[in-house]
Amino acid sequence: MIGDVVARVIALACSQPPPGRQRWTLRLLERQVAVTEGVPPMSHSTIGRVLKRVRLSLT
Repeated sequence: MIGDVVARVIALACSQPPPGRQRWTLRLLERQVAVTEGVPPMSHSTIGRVLKRVRLSLT
């Protein structure tokens, strides 16, 4: 289950950002995760730790 949630957060971070944005920010990811079905709400700091663990940069 945890691996599935991590995979979905990573997939979201690798997807196209919302219209009008050039890239994802941790706060944008936090808002999107909150409305994504099947993914528990996470804080932006938790999302940052997940992405750091897999060495994924938003820049």
